[in-house]
Amino acid sequence: MKVVSTDRGRKSFAASAVNYLRAYGFDGLDIDWEYPGTPPETKQNFTILLQTIRAEFEEDARRRQMAPLLLSVAAPVSLSQMEAGYEIQEVTSLVDFVNLMAYDFHGSWNKITSFNSPLYSRLNDTRTL
Repeated sequence: MKVVSTDRGRKSFAASAVNYLRAYGFDGLDIDWEYPGTPPETKQNFTILLQTIRAEFEEDARRRQMAPLLLSVAAPVSLSQMEAGYEIQEVTSLVDFVNLMAYDFHGSWNKITSFNSPLYSRLNDTRTL
């Protein structure tokens, strides 16, 4: 959380990310933060971090005369977790895409056997997201 709590930390992280991504031939960065919103100010700081990274990616692309690096986030599928942890409209306007963490709808904690990440729920599956 320290990296997002100050402007200096955010700018340093963004610049370091660009240098690393370009040095090793990556095409972008996926931010997997589980989960912003605790403590409450990290929700806004997470958005500001993404704004800072986006600005650094755009400036890097302008300097190099290249396409900008991609920026994405890994986000929960639970609407309550999304609303508690993310400024949804702001975040989605800053990223190129969102990776939904839809890999654990079912597991050993269920009383039925099912697909781990089903497209549709079964009629007898009462779990709500």
